Amino acid sequence: MRFCDKLPKLRKNNNYSQEQLADKLNVSRQAVSKWELGGSYPDMDKMLQMCKILNCNLEDLIDDGVLGEEVKSPDSHKFNINTYIKDFLDFITKSYNMFCSMKLKEKIKFLFEMFCICAVLTIIGIIMYSIIQTVIIRIFGYTKVGWAITNSIMNIFGIAIGIIDLIIALHLFKIRYLDYFITIEDQNVTEKTIEEPIEKKENKYYQEKPKEKIIIRDTKHSAFSFFEILGKFILGILKVAVLMCALPVLALFVCLVVCVVISIYHIQYGILFLWVGSGVIGCIILNYIIIEWAYNFIWSKKQHTKRIFIMGIIGLILIGVGVGLSISVYFNYENVGDFKPEDYIKETTSFKVYDNTIFNYEMYGYECEIDDTVEGIQIEIEYLNSLFFKTSTFYNYGYEEMYIYQNIDFLNGSRLILNDIKNKNIRNYDQIEYMKIVLVTMSQETQEKLKENYTLMEEKKLKENKRMEEQNSKFDYMNEEISIENELVDEEDLSIENSATIRAF
Repeated sequence: MRFCDKLPKLRKNNNYSQEQLADKLNVSRQAVSKWELGGSYPDMDKMLQMCKILNCNLEDLIDDGVLGEEVKSPDSHKFNINTYIKDFLDFITKSYNMFCSMKLKEKIKFLFEMFCICAVLTIIGIIMYSIIQTVIIRIFGYTKVGWAITNSIMNIFGIAIGIIDLIIALHLFKIRYLDYFITIEDQNVTEKTIEEPIEKKENKYYQEKPKEKIIIRDTKHSAFSFFEILGKFILGILKVAVLMCALPVLALFVCLVVCVVISIYHIQYGILFLWVGSGVIGCIILNYIIIEWAYNFIWSKKQHTKRIFIMGIIGLILIGVGVGLSISVYFNYENVGDFKPEDYIKETTSFKVYDNTIFNYEMYGYECEIDDTVEGIQIEIEYLNSLFFKTSTFYNYGYEEMYIYQNIDFLNGSRLILNDIKNKNIRNYDQIEYMKIVLVTMSQETQEKLKENYTLMEEKKLKENKRMEEQNSKFDYMNEEISIENELVDEEDLSIENSATIRAF
């Protein structure tokens, strides 16, 4: 767009008539009319005054052809890689012209300030990276899968932080320096002179004077297009990072809903579940706020700040009420300690003893009774009514070692806890003896056989350990010899290289 087309449009947008604009510029109305008709062109001083009066910058007012810019087509808002490349090259050109127009003192000051800005941005980026890494490690843990997810997310955040620092540094450079140095070539200076050498007058040559450059300061500026594509790129990276962080939040949302359903179902066991469910509903509301914010951010939707704020307050109130009432109900429970003897069931079970059977009852402190009428091993066990015990064997150095263990699965443990909550009782469940072996009964012959098998297994274990130690020592000796041979080969190669170098000299 030409200057004569821009001026009337800007004048009307600011509600100025030709006479009013002429009065502010101290020119006649006819001069303004000629400018708008394209009959004449104002000088630079008038152009700068018009920028202040019409609230625009010089690039908005001046003729597009004067600045060497092409007239933008109606489709200029569409993505065009050539436009971004050209804009990036213009940015480099303007930066070069700005740097060349500076004095030495200004150049030193400029380089020092940009170095300090980059150093501060780097330190801030490192701090942000460390904080984010710590938070993500705490979320996903130290497992292999957790480390893989953490590394993937941190790589994305590292690239994002680096690009953000670069954009901030370039933007600060632009608003701090580049926007104050706009180089304009005066197209009116086209004079050519003929210079004649002193010695040879007959040899004439033409020398074209370089176009004069005017350095002006303009506090208003327009953004470069390549900043826009960098911004879109970093925004895409942030959206991907938010999506990856939102996936665990979605999983947590489902788990919280399940907890609410379980709490509502178990209200029959005590009012404690009602208050726990209230607190979990508050957590669900906060979780939903995070999911909605992430969804709006990813899909560039408008954030409903007021509604989100109200929902957040309601969620926090429910959490506070639920936690407070749950603790109050918990204080009314009675710590009854261990279970009563009538809560246990007694049962006797028998096991056969083979030539390779091992049962080291003494190691577990079980009381043993000799009864020659008993075949194999007879064990009397007490265990809680809602639990059960299991026996298993594993092979160790050719022997079958037998042991007994209690089975407390999630279902049985939940039954114990729910029954206690119903009766308003509480216990230290990790210190309770769920199963007791009261008595082990066997014949004298069986006892001697078990001791003999255990002794033979220990001897075999010692021999095997000794054999492994000897084998490891042999491997260590072989590795040591290999390392010595490698050192000798390296020394020989070095001596050959040195001799070849000496011969070359």
